[in-house]
Amino acid sequence: MSSLLLVVVVFFVAWYWVKNTRVQRERWLIRLALPGTWVCRLQDNVTTRLEFTGNSHQGRYVEYEGDDVIDGGWHLDGHTLTLERVAGGFPLELSLIEDGKIGLYRPDGTQRIYIKKQANDNVVEMRFKK
Repeated sequence: MSSLLLVVVVFFVAWYWVKNTRVQRERWLIRLALPGTWVCRLQDNVTTRLEFTGNSHQGRYVEYEGDDVIDGGWHLDGHTLTLERVAGGFPLELSLIEDGKIGLYRPDGTQRIYIKKQANDNVVEMRFKK
């Protein structure tokens, strides 16, 4: 009888842990709010922009950096954001710095900080050719 009670207690502890982990993950994804437009100003005054569409786990993206435009699919697995390109996947380590601000760490060790543009932001970015 005591071994049955022990199995039941272990089952409920494991069930509660899994449920709590999933709830915390969903809260983190809601705070992250990845779909949308993210902007990063680089050191050489070049602005790079990432536009994510889809749900909170996967979708499509377009990256604008200078005159370059790259698009493809994306998916989030834990804290690893993988940008799928024609040449293959490009994994980035993602960290939520604060609401509306994320850090993307590249495999070469560089980091970019992106700030989310709000839908009601009335600032329009103009592209100028030199």
